[in-house]
Amino acid sequence: MTGDVLVTISGRRTIGGEEEKTSLLMLGTCREEKGSHLIQCREPGEKAGEDTEHIIRIGAGCMTVKKQGAVNTEMRFGNRLRRVKSCYNTPYGDIPLEITTRDMEINRREDSLSVSVCYGMNVGGEYLPECRLQLEVSLRGTRE
Repeated sequence: MTGDVLVTISGRRTIGGEEEKTSLLMLGTCREEKGSHLIQCREPGEKAGEDTEHIIRIGAGCMTVKKQGAVNTEMRFGNRLRRVKSCYNTPYGDIPLEITTRDMEINRREDSLSVSVCYGMNVGGEYLPECRLQLEVSLRGTRE
């Protein structure tokens, strides 16, 4: 799949018994590169100049989500039950992350791509055992 895409990222996690949901819709581009899909999109910030660029690489049973801008991080999912350490850089300070992927499913079609991830995450010493991420990418005009 190559071209202009619509990207939806939905997240769900349980914190202190309360479920927290997030959803983000962005326009971007997708291209195939070395057996992987490379998706680039921009999340608008609350103020001018606070945008965050998302670079998502999906291939070989893993997904990397890199954010650059108002916040900076690189999160890797895959390699079942393997812990991946990272850092979430914010204007208010750095927060250490540790992600353990429990299950991940990648579905590729001619004009769309979806990834479902179930994972646990340690954020600054607080363990969040029930986290889910759903990524949907479709060529513009097929889902709008």
